[in-house]
Amino acid sequence: LSIAPFAPPKPKLIPPQVSVRRINDLRAYAATNGYSTRYGIFANLSLFSGKERFHIVDFHSNTVLHSGLVTHGHCKENKSEVRFSNKPGSNCSSEGKYSIGESYVGNFGLAFKLKGLDSTNRNALRRFIVMHAHECVFDSVSSEEICESEGCPTVSPSMLKATSGLLAEESRPVLLWIYK
Repeated sequence: LSIAPFAPPKPKLIPPQVSVRRINDLRAYAATNGYSTRYGIFANLSLFSGKERFHIVDFHSNTVLHSGLVTHGHCKENKSEVRFSNKPGSNCSSEGKYSIGESYVGNFGLAFKLKGLDSTNRNALRRFIVMHAHECVFDSVSSEEICESEGCPTVSPSMLKATSGLLAEESRPVLLWIYK
């Protein structure tokens, strides 16, 4: 019995919900401001939460390396419609660009601090908005809505593992752009 060697996932073309324009904008922002110009992460919260709306893009090849599900904040009202707020205690997602910072082990295991870079998300550190994993986020698309967070972009454990591997390769912080 012959077992094929492990092969990393094949890069995918850029999905329309990310857009080449948005990728070029984030790449230019990264180059101008000293962030990683190799990878960018995009979270399009306008899509249904059971769809892939979290995409890790390789800026050099303009391909998606990994895609998966990601939560949005429940805004204290458990509504499935995504709303944004930057107010502490709102439990909403905040749109804008984030610098993915240092890792730590918290209530949900491995997590990464997020520093908001826009006026719409500058309270991220104060609000304890971090990128982490939770088992209620599936590895594949679903016809059901996934769980909601208290504002954190939460991914599946396997997606966080893939993401943390890419972050470890980079000497400069990688950017995450959350939008609707």
